[in-house]
Amino acid sequence: MTERDQRAKQVTVVGALANLTLTALKFVFGIVTSSAALLADAIHSLSDLISDFVVYVAILLAQEKRMRTINMAIADLKQLVQSLLDSLSLQLGLG
Repeated sequence: MTERDQRAKQVTVVGALANLTLTALKFVFGIVTSSAALLADAIHSLSDLISDFVVYVAILLAQEKRMRTINMAIADLKQLVQSLLDSLSLQLGLG
C-alpha cells in the first residue's frame, strides 16, 4: 500500500465519520423540531456517506488491481467509480 493510498483511505474515513455524525444529528433534530428541511438534509448527508463508502471500496479494489494487473485496469476501475458517483449525483438531483 502506497502512502497515497493510505492518505486517501484516511481522508475518506474522516469524511465518512463527519457525514455519519451530520446525518445522525440532522435526523434527530429534524424529528425533534419537526423540520422537513433538516430531515431532507439528513437524507442528503446519508447519500454523502454512501459516496464515502463507494470511494473507500474503490481504493481497496484499486490496490488489489494494482497488484494483479497493469495500470489500464486501474483506469477502468476509476471510470466505473466515477460513473457510480455521477449516477448517485444524478439521482439526487432528480430526486
